[in-house]
Amino acid sequence: MNGKLIAVAQAALSPDEPAADQRALDRWRESRVAVEMAAQLTVEEVRMTPQETLSAYMSTTFPKSAKLRDGTMIVLRPLTPDDRDEACKFFARVPEDDRAFLKEDVINRREVEAWLDRIDPATETVIVAAAAGAIVGTAVLRREAQGWARHVGEIRVVADPATRRQGLGHVLAETIFAIAVRIGLEKMIAQMMANQTGAIRVFELLGFSAEATLRNHVRDRYGHKHDLLIMANELEQSRDATTVDSETAFIPRPR
Repeated sequence: MNGKLIAVAQAALSPDEPAADQRALDRWRESRVAVEMAAQLTVEEVRMTPQETLSAYMSTTFPKSAKLRDGTMIVLRPLTPDDRDEACKFFARVPEDDRAFLKEDVINRREVEAWLDRIDPATETVIVAAAAGAIVGTAVLRREAQGWARHVGEIRVVADPATRRQGLGHVLAETIFAIAVRIGLEKMIAQMMANQTGAIRVFELLGFSAEATLRNHVRDRYGHKHDLLIMANELEQSRDATTVDSETAFIPRPR
């Protein structure tokens, strides 16, 4: 692990450490998770392509376990082709009213399988949460392989209704957030209905803030229109040009 990055992270996490730029230090403190992830970046990862970095990170990080508030143990891991049946069962458990607010068409098995078939590993990373072998949540990171928005990623999270208020949504969002940081995305967005207060709170805890509201932008399956809220978290990539290793740290910048 890179010693200089560890020192930077320790300075950011220590309330007694003097800082020349107090505002910069405050930004680090507001997102301790991202600071700790930045400290784990190695010089080799900085020199990798995003796809190489992603492959290396996924192979060494997953599967991993987490405990929900009620004590339920879940396993977080990448989606695999063998998950097709379980993924269909998972979306079938999401109430129809809730599915009406999802961006993907997952109202029946045919539509779920069509979405699974469209997944491109170069632009879409899917993490699933499993409890007792059953999928109870999904988190998706989408990004462009090229073009003017290739530095931006979009995060989407769906959790089983049975896990509500147990912290699963936050665990999934934090996990996919870490992947976005690791591959060097500079900005992340999340889209949701303006009245989805639970989802809004999850992303606020990760440093996201409201960036725009599009009036009557979404029409659900029942023909009703809803306002779309776009939340964003910009990551400022800073490089220390004075170091031989050209270490890179990702600093969340609350808007």
